[in-house]
Amino acid sequence: MVQRGDSMTLTFGSWVGIPAVPFVTIYSAEEPAIAQVAGLGVVNPSVRLSCLPLWCVLRSLGQDQVRARVRGVFSMLEEVTARLDSLSCLRLLSQTGERNAVKVAALEDGTATPEQVFQTVSPALAFQYVSQSPPPADQRVPPYTDNLNSWLGQILQRDSGHIPVEIVDVETTGYVLRLCPFEDVAMVGLAMEDVEAFLQCVEEKCAILNATVTQREKFMELIELEPSVQHVDIAHWAGLGGVRYIPADFVHPETEKVVEMAEQDLALVNQRNTELVATLRNTDSAFSLGEGPPPESVMCVRFGMVTMETEVEELLSLVINCGKDIDEAVTQLHTMSEVVKSGVAQAQEELRKEADNAVWQEGILRHVPIIGGFWNWISPVPEEAKVKGRYLNLQEGKLETTEKMYKQHVMQIHIEDGQEL
Repeated sequence: MVQRGDSMTLTFGSWVGIPAVPFVTIYSAEEPAIAQVAGLGVVNPSVRLSCLPLWCVLRSLGQDQVRARVRGVFSMLEEVTARLDSLSCLRLLSQTGERNAVKVAALEDGTATPEQVFQTVSPALAFQYVSQSPPPADQRVPPYTDNLNSWLGQILQRDSGHIPVEIVDVETTGYVLRLCPFEDVAMVGLAMEDVEAFLQCVEEKCAILNATVTQREKFMELIELEPSVQHVDIAHWAGLGGVRYIPADFVHPETEKVVEMAEQDLALVNQRNTELVATLRNTDSAFSLGEGPPPESVMCVRFGMVTMETEVEELLSLVINCGKDIDEAVTQLHTMSEVVKSGVAQAQEELRKEADNAVWQEGILRHVPIIGGFWNWISPVPEEAKVKGRYLNLQEGKLETTEKMYKQHVMQIHIEDGQEL
C-alpha cells in the first residue's frame, strides 16, 4: 500500500527559477469540516489577490516550460551525481543503502511506480570527502577529515560560486557538502558549461586533497627522524600541519630528545618560531605562523595544501636550516655582547690607571683648581703625557688605543688638502 500525506507545501518559485512567487499548500478535502475548523476554507480577498503572481507565472510559462525547467534540474543532479560517484575519494550520502535512484527518463516513461518515486528521488545531493580509506558508514569521520571537507566547501564557494554549496555538520557523519538546486532560483536553467566547470573544480581540488593526505604521512615520518622539530596539531587547519622548531640549546646532545623546559624557555621557543616564520616569509609567502591547541598554545610554522610534485623533504630542510642559522646568529650576538662588556670594563680600568699615573707624573699642582690652569698655561702638558683613548676592535676582539686612528685621520686630511691645492 502506498502511503500518502494529507497535505503538501510546494515552493513553486524556486522550482521554476522565479522569485517572489508565493508558496502553494495542497491539502486533502475528504473531510471538509476539519478544513473549515483549520481556517483553510475561509475566503479572504487579500489571500486570493496574493495568488495573482502565481497565476500569471503559470499562464506565461505554460505546462511544457514548467516541466522542462524541473526536468533540467533533475537531469543536472543526475549528471553531477554520476561524476562525483566516479571519484573514489568521495562518498555520496544522498542515496545510501540498497535503494537506487530513479532516473528522470523512467519517470517520464511511466515505468517507475509511485512507491519508488517517493522513496528514491531526492532533490538534493550530499557528498563527503573521505580520502582513499573511508571509515564505516555508521562512524563519524576524524577531525582532520572534517577540516578537509571544510576546506573543500570553502574553495568551491569561492571558485564556483555560481553553484551554491552548503557546509553542514551532521552529528553522525561529520562535515558534509550539500547541494540543493531547488533552494536557489539561480540554479534553474543553469548552462551545462557552468556545471562542467563546477565538476572540473571538484576534481582538481580532490586531487589536491589526495596529494595532501599522502604527503602528510610522509611528512610525519620525516618529522620523527629530526630531533630539532616537533609536529603540532592545529585546530581547523586542513594542510600538512604545523612544525615547531626546537633550538639546539633545548635538545640533549646524546639522547637527541627535547629536555624539560620551564615557562620562560617555552616563551623563548615561541619567540624563536615567530622569528623563523618572519624569515621564511621573506623567501616564500606560503609559510605562515600557526598556534597549537591549549593549554600550551605553542607557536609553530604552518604548512598548507600541497601537490604530489611538492618536495616535502626540501620544505622541512628549509625550516631546519633557517632555524639553525637563527641559532648561530643569536649565539654570535651573545658572544659579541660579552666581548663588548669585557672590552668596556678593560678600557675603563686602563684609563683609570693612566689617569692615576698622569697625576703623579705631571704633578699634583696641575690638578688643583685655578692654580692648575695657571700652571698649565706657563708649562703646557707634553703630547706624550696625555691620556690616550681606547677603542674595541670587534673583528679581532682586541682593545687598542686611538692614537693610530687619529694619525691616519690627520694624514688623510693632509692628503685631501694637497689634492685641493
